[in-house]
Amino acid sequence: MEQQRQPARALARFFTFLHTARGGKSWRTATEADLLTFHQWRRRDEAGPHVEGTTWNQEVSLVNQFYDWAVRQRYVAAVPIPHRARRPAPMGSVVRAFDSSTVLAIYAHDTTFRRHFPDIAQKIAALRSAPPTPGAPSKPTRYDRRVARNAKLKRHNRELTETLTLAACHIQRITLENQKLREELEAAMGVARLTPIPSRRSATS
Repeated sequence: MEQQRQPARALARFFTFLHTARGGKSWRTATEADLLTFHQWRRRDEAGPHVEGTTWNQEVSLVNQFYDWAVRQRYVAAVPIPHRARRPAPMGSVVRAFDSSTVLAIYAHDTTFRRHFPDIAQKIAALRSAPPTPGAPSKPTRYDRRVARNAKLKRHNRELTETLTLAACHIQRITLENQKLREELEAAMGVARLTPIPSRRSATS
């Protein structure tokens, strides 16, 4: 179940960002500029969540997988995520046959620091997420702006979820109506459905 929730959450974050911060843009019309702006907000913007490199790499990889699928299904013309040529593998290393010739150009490269210095990385994360101290200035702090921004995104995320649910219901209704119309058309034209003839093997078994 958690493996299904992670892609859904990653896509919901990006789709909500497109809707709220990019003028109500649809995921079908997203561009590389939208993804780069999303990357800026998720990792570097003062009012953004400042996610860690490992979190961002997982998110953008899931979004990339979705758009790869959408391209194969011809829902979109291209993947709106910048790619670059893969660096040549060191001599003597094993290269898998299914490795792509390109990789995502906006992968985070600060994950090595987190692996080698987990204590320092944990302290930095704690400082970033700590609430303001008593006696702080009355104007909104970065923490306050982040809370307000997250509340706004949650609200839009709920609206997006309701829209997706409604769209799924419409698709189901259209599918049923299409089946009914097909049956009525076949009945009006006198189309007879052929019953499949069992093979000799199945008949003798």
